[in-house]
Amino acid sequence: MSIEHTEQSEAAAAPAPSIAPGQKPGPRGIGTAVAFDWGLTAQLAIESPMFALGVGPGSNLAGQPLAMRLGAAALYLIFAAITFTLGEGVRRGRRLFWLFQIAINALLFFAGFPVLIGAIQDLGHSHVGGFIPALIMLIASQAAALLLSSKRTRAWIATTTSAEARQRHGGTWPWLIAIWAIVGGALVAFSGSL
Repeated sequence: MSIEHTEQSEAAAAPAPSIAPGQKPGPRGIGTAVAFDWGLTAQLAIESPMFALGVGPGSNLAGQPLAMRLGAAALYLIFAAITFTLGEGVRRGRRLFWLFQIAINALLFFAGFPVLIGAIQDLGHSHVGGFIPALIMLIASQAAALLLSSKRTRAWIATTTSAEARQRHGGTWPWLIAIWAIVGGALVAFSGSL
């Protein structure tokens, strides 16, 4: 057996590197976090006209003056812009947005329990829609917080530039995340009617 044949056998048996030479390992949880933020953006954007019209989640404003309903709708759109900006900041690898995202998602764990208790109580009235936001807060947001705080993501955030982050999370990536976000946001927005 020749040395050349042995080297070829060892090269074939060795696992292929998952990261190209000179390439940084990718972050974990960026897509989950951005989908969460953009999903909340979609939910708020869907619910905003409902508040203006006094239907659906805004039905408690049905008898209120138009100015009050429009004010509530505008407030929802302002929060939608904030959540979109947070998601975009995470997508671009901005450290401050990343830290804020971890903190918010970790805190949502505690907010999820009252929502879950309300969903369980609603089962008596045959409403199951309350489980959607509860599961998002208790599972999806916690998964995002854990993935975002991983060693690999911390290293990526510390060493990446915004241009590198946009390149990595560009192309079809934002469109696929947006589709997931719109579906999730619509599910939460209409969960009260389920």
